[in-house]
Amino acid sequence: MASQTNIEQRCVIKYFVKVNEKCNKVYENLRNIYGDEVMSRTGVYEWYNQFKNGREDVFDDERSGRPKTGREETNIIIVQELITEDKSLSLRDIEDITGINYQTVRRILQLDLGLSWCCQKWVPKLLDTVHKQIRVDISQKCLNRYQTEKK
Repeated sequence: MASQTNIEQRCVIKYFVKVNEKCNKVYENLRNIYGDEVMSRTGVYEWYNQFKNGREDVFDDERSGRPKTGREETNIIIVQELITEDKSLSLRDIEDITGINYQTVRRILQLDLGLSWCCQKWVPKLLDTVHKQIRVDISQKCLNRYQTEKK
């Protein structure tokens, strides 16, 4: 699936084709507008020619081949619910329960949910404000206890 930036650039290319701008000028304009995010020169030329030949749609055509099924929103939700119930589930356990490929489960946990494996359970890589406050509270209690026992 094309990114939003690519769709925007295709719309700009389509516009320039409609106003009869030369292809190399289209690429220069796109480079000025999008900077480092501009699509490749070859990509601009391909889309330019397609629009010149009558194409109206800026979205990718359907492709044959293996469909993308792994990191879908439904699978992410399923894995998230399993981990919420039992943080000690291993990748193999989740694979067996859900039928989702091992590597896909790993990617969902690490990339989509931001978790890492630590001390036999899945924990957030980055602490959110709630977890930070809990750590501050615990540290404060430990410090108070240390100071009272020291006297």
